[in-house]
Amino acid sequence: MKIYVLFATLMLACSLTLAQETAPSSQPSLDLIYVHLTKPNLTLSAQPLTLAVPTELRSGVGGIAASYSSPTTQGMLVVLGNDGSEIYFQIEAKYSGSLSEELKWLAKIGALSGMDENDISQIAALAQNSREISYSSSGWISPQTTAAAQLPQVASKIWEERVQSEASNAQPISAPSAQQTNIAPETAPQNKQAAAQPSPTSLPSTGASAPNSASEKAAEGAPQKASGAFDANKQSQKSIFDLASMLAPLLTAAAVILVAIVAVLLRSPNNEQIETHRILSSPTRVEILNELSTNEKIPTDLSSRLKKSKATIIEHLERMREAGFVEKVQTPGKKFVYYRITSKGKTALLRSAA
Repeated sequence: MKIYVLFATLMLACSLTLAQETAPSSQPSLDLIYVHLTKPNLTLSAQPLTLAVPTELRSGVGGIAASYSSPTTQGMLVVLGNDGSEIYFQIEAKYSGSLSEELKWLAKIGALSGMDENDISQIAALAQNSREISYSSSGWISPQTTAAAQLPQVASKIWEERVQSEASNAQPISAPSAQQTNIAPETAPQNKQAAAQPSPTSLPSTGASAPNSASEKAAEGAPQKASGAFDANKQSQKSIFDLASMLAPLLTAAAVILVAIVAVLLRSPNNEQIETHRILSSPTRVEILNELSTNEKIPTDLSSRLKKSKATIIEHLERMREAGFVEKVQTPGKKFVYYRITSKGKTALLRSAA
C-alpha cells in the first residue's frame, strides 16, 4: 500500500512539474520592427556611429551587429547589422513613432548613406502597421512573411539580453564607451584568425565588392549556414515542447485517478479487519475473551462459567487461536492446557467495547 501511495505522489509531482515547465513563460517578448535595407547604393558604416554615441559592436554567427541607445529617443535600443547578404535596422515596435527621426539622425552623422527623405517617409509610414519592411522595384513594401523569427543570431543575442534586462527590472543594456569600441583601422591583426574576420567597425552594404579569396567567401557564407542550423534547432525544441504540452494534461489526469484509487483502497477494510469482525461477530467468543482478559483459564472452567458445552468452547478457542487472539499455555508435567488472551485479542476486545 505504501508503494502505491509513493508511486501516485511521484506521478503527480512529475506531471505538475512538466505542466509548469511547458506553460507559457511569463518573461516578456519583444515586438520588433525589422527594416531590410536592401535598396541599391545604401551603405552603413559603424565608424561614424562609434564616434557619435557609445556603441557595442559584435561579430559572430549571423554576421556583424552594432547596438546603441538612441540619442533621440530615451530608452530606445537600436540594432544595425550585416548578415552577409544584406544590411538591416531594428527597433522595438513601441518606438515606431521615433523611427523617422532616428533614420534622419543616422543619415546626418554619415552612418547611413544613400537614403533620402522620401525613403525615410515611406519606411516610417509602413512601420505604423507593419513589423517587417524591405525594398522592391516598386519602392518600400511590407512583405507577408514574418522576419522576426529569423533574426541573425548575433542580433538575436542582443535582443535576448534586452528581454532579460526588462524581465529583471534592470537598467537598459549599457553599451561600452566609444574608446572601447572604436577599433583603429590601422591596427594589425594579432593572429590569422583575427585577420580572417571582418572588422566590426565596417558594416558594408549589399553592393560591396566580392570577396578576393576563398577563405573570405567561406566566412561570408558561414553566418547564413549557422543561422539555418539555429532556426532548425529552435524548430526541434518547439516540437519537443509541443509534445510535452500535450502529455502534461494526460499525466496529470492519470496521477489524479491513481491517487483516487489509492484513497479508496486505504478506506476499504483489509483482511485483518475483516477477520477481526468475523471473530467478534460471535457473542460467545467475545465472552471467552472477556473471561481470559482477567486470567488464563482451561476450557472446562470456561464451559462452566459460560454455560456452554466444552466442545463448543474448544471450537471457539481454536478458531481464535488460529486468528492470533488467544494462545495455548501448557506447563510441562501437567495435563491441563490453559488458554490466555494475546495483545491482539486485547486490542480487538477494546475496539468492540468502544
